[in-house]
Amino acid sequence: MSEIVKDRAVVLKTYEYGETSLVVSVLTRGSGKIRLLAKGANRKGSPFSGALRTGNVGEIVFYYKPERGLQTLKEIESRSIFENRVEDLEKLCIFQAGLEIVGRSVIEQEADERIFDLLERFIGALPEAGDAWGILFTLYVRLLKMSGVYPSTNVCAACGAELAGGFRAVPRTGRVTCAGCVSGDALVVSGRSVEALRRMEMGGFEGISLGSTERKEIGRFLHYLFLHHVEGYRLPGAFGILKEVNRT
Repeated sequence: MSEIVKDRAVVLKTYEYGETSLVVSVLTRGSGKIRLLAKGANRKGSPFSGALRTGNVGEIVFYYKPERGLQTLKEIESRSIFENRVEDLEKLCIFQAGLEIVGRSVIEQEADERIFDLLERFIGALPEAGDAWGILFTLYVRLLKMSGVYPSTNVCAACGAELAGGFRAVPRTGRVTCAGCVSGDALVVSGRSVEALRRMEMGGFEGISLGSTERKEIGRFLHYLFLHHVEGYRLPGAFGILKEVNRT
């Protein structure tokens, strides 16, 4: 017998299902990431019309059976916090990238209220952000910390010395070391980038502003951490759109 569940959710992605329905991947606060069947969502006059846009946030009601991988959506009352307020293509792509990285980082039906709250804060902070990349990288750092895989940026993983003025990151291991302990290829992360990372570690989305060098260094560092720790990780597809636009 199905249980009726009410929860708060963010729409991560939708897929066509047959001619008239959608499969909706959502992150919920109480049930984690789940997939829902929205029957008839593509029909004219559907009560789901407009409510299932990627990134929408709101309340959902669904029928839940533990043995099923696909649950059934009953009701949704959601709104677009982000896309109706922003026309900046870079921010729109970063918005989609944030949703994608969260979707890839969490396991289905494993609830973590901290991650849900983090994603909702990210969506709320991005429209007014002066530096959208700083907001995205803060999301990345906090996700890794909540997963217990973010390395210390304060001391060398090899010798225990304090990391002052920057560090080296070893892509194949995800370890952070001082310059004296590094062996083989390593990413150089400068002192200014380390200062920004430490502000991100504190969890606030405000006041993060990155220069081009810091953006590049931090982006590469976080990319390799996700490659090392998150199975199936790849660069978000939205980054490809930005790359193509910047070429023109």
